[in-house]
Amino acid sequence: GVQAKAVNGSDELRAACDQGWREWCQVADADGVLIFEAMQALCVREWKEAGECFARIRPRRIEDGLPVPLQIQMIESEQCPRSYYATASNGNVIREGIELSPIGKRVAYWMYGAHPGDTFAGSIDATQLRRIPADQIIHLFRPLRAGQLRGVPDLAGVAAHAYNLDRIND
Repeated sequence: GVQAKAVNGSDELRAACDQGWREWCQVADADGVLIFEAMQALCVREWKEAGECFARIRPRRIEDGLPVPLQIQMIESEQCPRSYYATASNGNVIREGIELSPIGKRVAYWMYGAHPGDTFAGSIDATQLRRIPADQIIHLFRPLRAGQLRGVPDLAGVAAHAYNLDRIND
């Protein structure tokens, strides 16, 4: 995965930056489960499986005691419903859970607070959509056509053919 290494400044400054990076990588996950390198691997797996992955940048308070007051929250693609089409109260259009400005710029993502299939969420978060500004979201996907908003799994194109071939074999 991505590994940062300081290249500018004095030897002491580079060593301090490298040490700060290693310390932050241990606590980068907002859920407190994975180190940064494992988060990258999870994101790639999710990208291959679902065609996309979301990550939310979560600024933290200095009092939280983190090496850098920032964490990253991994979000499954199902939490941003592809079926959500609407007009926002500000007049922006929402397509596939993504709010677009009049010129087509992504300005927000509409997401559930918990995975919609999580029946034990115990709160309204699993059924209520929340608007999250686009500058807090990293959306990893590979556009295959101009104007594409959401990712498509690599195997999506062959799934129907595989299904039909299986039926023929049966």
